[in-house]
Amino acid sequence: MTSHNGLQVFSDFHKCEFGLLGVNNIYVDEHLNVRTVEKLRLPVEKKLNKSQLLIPTPEAKKKYTTLEIASISNVTNFRFVMVDLALRISLNVGKVDTQREQPIFNIESNQQTVQLKGYESEYAKNNHIKAWMKVFIDLLEKLPPTNFGLLIESLRHIQSLVKIEPTSFHINLIKTILVSHEIFFEAGSAIDHKGELLEKTTDMYGSDVSYEIAILLNQIEKSPELPLIEFTKSSDVNLIDLIYMILILEQEDVIIVRRPKFIEFE
Repeated sequence: MTSHNGLQVFSDFHKCEFGLLGVNNIYVDEHLNVRTVEKLRLPVEKKLNKSQLLIPTPEAKKKYTTLEIASISNVTNFRFVMVDLALRISLNVGKVDTQREQPIFNIESNQQTVQLKGYESEYAKNNHIKAWMKVFIDLLEKLPPTNFGLLIESLRHIQSLVKIEPTSFHINLIKTILVSHEIFFEAGSAIDHKGELLEKTTDMYGSDVSYEIAILLNQIEKSPELPLIEFTKSSDVNLIDLIYMILILEQEDVIIVRRPKFIEFE
């Protein structure tokens, strides 16, 4: 079976306690990499009322999952604790003292494998913070595991956007940041007319941007097999500006951006 985002789904059906049906779904991409794991129990609303039983029943043993704990401080003004059940990691952003502080909001990803609790901060009561954090954890659940630097970069960019509602353009930008280690390039049909494009970008964005785009084009022509993130190592341009340049080149058919097939761009 194929999921809505192009991943292959392999399912295991089995009986759980009290005769409920359990389903384990594994989502696999075209390279046979496991992207996410989903555990369901059906029917979800069915619960056993032990008080109605005439015989004593033993207490079910609780299952504990060991989580690897990581923390980020002095990077963004966000303060939250996020738990990724699939990766078995707990991430504390902003030095949250979970023993003394109470969360302001709680949210879960669509498949409930990523949970986030928001705490008091500069943005905690912003009208759009919950919507952006929901976008963030839904992307982490659906996309392949990213590296730590790209996760921080995406949080920094979200921080600059929390005063507005999430839009398709900015959600696509966050997706691109998170998977920039899996994005590659090919020459487009207009590559032979790049001189005209550079004149156009000089008029629209200035000579500095046009100069950086020229450098980027030369790098892509020499090493199209390199992922997007690698181009930041030989350029003074930050990742966000680099992505904007890539989108300009793609729109002008100068390059073709090869994104992973399981990622939907609206």
